[in-house]
Amino acid sequence: MPADPTSQPIAYSIAEAARMSSLSVRSLRYLLRSGRLGYVKLGRRILIRHADLEALMRKHYVKAAAGLDAEVSIRPNFRAK
Repeated sequence: MPADPTSQPIAYSIAEAARMSSLSVRSLRYLLRSGRLGYVKLGRRILIRHADLEALMRKHYVKAAAGLDAEVSIRPNFRAK
C-alpha cells in the first residue's frame, strides 16, 4: 500500500528540520548537543523526529499578552508633545 503523499514524515534530517523550523543548521546542532532536542541516530545519520521538533516549538511558545488594536498606531509619535 503506497504512503499518503500529504502525510507528514516521521523524521527529518538536520537540514530538513532547519527548513521546517526556520532555524539554522548550526542552531539545531547546538540544541542536539546540549540535549534540548531529541534525535534518532541510525548508523552515522542523525534524524530529528517530527514530534521532537514540534515539542521544542511548543515548549518555547510565547503567547501574546494582548491583542493588537487596529486603531492604535504602533509607530512612535515623536512630534506629539
